[in-house]
Amino acid sequence: MRWFRILAMVWLSLALFGCGYEDEVTRVETPGGIVTTPDPGRYGQLRLVWVREFHKPRGFGQFPDGGKARETAFYAVVYQSDGRGDKEVGQISLSPVRKGDFGNLNAFKSEWQGSGQLHYRVEYGYSGSLAKVKEGDLTIPPLSKSQ
Repeated sequence: MRWFRILAMVWLSLALFGCGYEDEVTRVETPGGIVTTPDPGRYGQLRLVWVREFHKPRGFGQFPDGGKARETAFYAVVYQSDGRGDKEVGQISLSPVRKGDFGNLNAFKSEWQGSGQLHYRVEYGYSGSLAKVKEGDLTIPPLSKSQ
């Protein structure tokens, strides 16, 4: 019976003090595709990179399957390219579906609206009541001569 108490104390200690998340933020970038502009000579081409930032689980929180990370940010960085280089021209930030979780990226749609305006629609999250949509506009500047 004494070994059972010792084992219970060890498990309790692991559960209380061995759980949590790493302090370091892990950043994972995923290519998001190319958006063609109506006038590539003036606006170039747009490239999206999806970025997830999260804290990895540590200690007992990893058992038995590696654990679930606590996400802190999910956004797209929009780069403008003229064929010689890229420059960042905007970001599309998404809000969490539930605490520490942004869900899945389901769809991204965009269309060019007028002079230098890109309208976007992002569908993400989970199915049902946890599905989210983010819509907005980005102003895309004309390419500079020095780029």
